[in-house]
Order: sequence, then C-alpha cells, then structure tokens
Amino acid sequence: MDPKDILTDEREIVAIYPVDGSVGWTTSEQYLRAFPVDKVEPYGEPGEYCALPWFAIWKGGQIIARINAIAIGEVYYAKNKNKSAKEDNYG
Repeated sequence: MDPKDILTDEREIVAIYPVDGSVGWTTSEQYLRAFPVDKVEPYGEPGEYCALPWFAIWKGGQIIARINAIAIGEVYYAKNKNKSAKEDNYG
C-alpha cells in the first residue's frame, strides 16, 4: 500500500491521539484513554499555498471540536483485511 496524505486517505478513522499523550477521541470501544465520538473526519483548512490538515470531531450530529493535525501523534484506522493500520507505519 502506498502511503497517502491524511486528506486523500479514504480509510475510516477510528481513533486519534494527541502528541502530548493526553486523552484522544474514538469511534470504537476497543481504544482506551479516548472520549467516545460518532466520527473523526480529516479535512483541509485554507492555508497560504495549500490546504492544512485538521480533524473534525463529530458527536450528536454536530462538530464538537476541530483539531489541527500537527497536534496529533497517532491515527488509527478501521480494520481492513484482518489488521489494523496506524498512520506512522502505513499499515
């Protein structure tokens, strides 16, 4: 699998954790130390020359937080083909 940037990767994100090791956000009960949410969605905010990656955190049909991707150290994806992929090792 070729690595993709966070904005073009179409896999479902099930958990993200901040760089500082604090509590993250998850759509799955299997991830510990994370607040339960409905969806974690990457999107681009306008930058000077390109879209800057951010994450929208959804709960109850609304965005409850927006987090700059620079603050995120771990991204976990939904299982695909009996394995879980982590952003820093590309599956």
